[in-house]
Amino acid sequence: MELSQWCIYRTCSNPFLKYLFLYKQFTKQQIANFKADMQDFYDRLTSEGPGHVQRDLKRGEQLMDAYKAALTELEIRQRELSLAEKLFDLPITMYSNLVAAQKELTNLAKVYALYKEFCVSGYSDLLLK
Repeated sequence: MELSQWCIYRTCSNPFLKYLFLYKQFTKQQIANFKADMQDFYDRLTSEGPGHVQRDLKRGEQLMDAYKAALTELEIRQRELSLAEKLFDLPITMYSNLVAAQKELTNLAKVYALYKEFCVSGYSDLLLK
């Protein structure tokens, strides 16, 4: 916290403004935590996610479900933080890793949909040379 902000906080007689200041600081900290969590998720997705299973597509399909669920939770957190930013008149934060992860999982979902269709259609028993 900057010295000038701290002085305003300490000298303000309106208790509502004190709490507003504290909630703004809390929201900024949550945004920083979310950015770190999003970076960790994106790093895991690009290094060991469903796109890196080589030929074990069954395992990739399982990973796909887990990563979709984790991305959904991150999207919910992002929406909540965006609402808090609007509420406290903070600048809206853009999360480029979130957008990249969404695109990556959307493209992988298409691949795994083809894989599922291939397995269900009965062609999975054919030997391919």
